[in-house]
Amino acid sequence: AHVLEDAAAAVAAVRDDRFAAAHRLDPGRLALVGHSLGGFAALMTAAADPAVSAVASVAGVDFGAVAALCRSAPAFRADLVEAYAAELGPLRGTSGEALVAELEAAGESWRSARLAPRLADRPVLLIGGGRDTVAPPDVHHEPVVTAYRSEPVERLEHHLFPTDHALSDHRVTLARTLLDFLARHA
Repeated sequence: AHVLEDAAAAVAAVRDDRFAAAHRLDPGRLALVGHSLGGFAALMTAAADPAVSAVASVAGVDFGAVAALCRSAPAFRADLVEAYAAELGPLRGTSGEALVAELEAAGESWRSARLAPRLADRPVLLIGGGRDTVAPPDVHHEPVVTAYRSEPVERLEHHLFPTDHALSDHRVTLARTLLDFLARHA
């Protein structure tokens, strides 16, 4: 939840007249781009803010889908608690159990696929990795693409590159894809 608060605060800061002027920004042409947790935050923030012009999610995690998996597969949940506990370095006052409980409590409200109606009028770029083991495409990418096509999100673009979560061997392709999308829509 704090990631979503931080993303909204960053958008508000960029829109501040003094900040925008100091950095020669046009707050009316704001696009959000995020990777992994940031991809989730970009989609959620854009869905909550109709003034965001365009949004891109790269290997975005669908925490609503993760919550559903936690409810249906106790072993998956236990593994996730352990995995999150191993990644707490920069975080204070939480635990793997607390993070999983938070996403379970948010449940469907954090499902990326349900955001389609609120993003239908804007350009959306979804990029996944076909060999992604962190955000497997059959859970995190393909259901979102299907939902956005069904809405439809008319300016939806999506790519599933044959790569891992970090797009390690597709960085140039990723950069070109993002720059092309932003040049056309932001």
